[in-house]
Amino acid sequence: MDRPSDQDIETARQLATDRLIADLLDAPDTSDGVYAAIAPWIALSRVIDYVASLPPAADEWIDHGGGDCPVAGDTMVAVRFRGGRVIPPRPAVHWSWRSRGLECDIVSYRVEKAAP
Repeated sequence: MDRPSDQDIETARQLATDRLIADLLDAPDTSDGVYAAIAPWIALSRVIDYVASLPPAADEWIDHGGGDCPVAGDTMVAVRFRGGRVIPPRPAVHWSWRSRGLECDIVSYRVEKAAP
């Protein structure tokens, strides 16, 4: 299973939250009614969290806003710089992952699949 994009995951979380609120507003004012309204959304929240924890698909660009290297140093990643230039895969330890407001700041990266 390929991991959905971060935007799709956040959209799913927002839709689930909106629906939970609507169901709670319609639930009978008893502990059983509230539990019956919440239970399916707790399960859905766990599924969304699990999907969000999956590694990204190899062809997915992942936004990076600076900071520490987001993957293990030996992970092969392609990077996209602020200026738009894309660099082929190299070990992640090769790059400076901090953001300094320069054209050469990494703004996204893509994890390359390991050779079979």
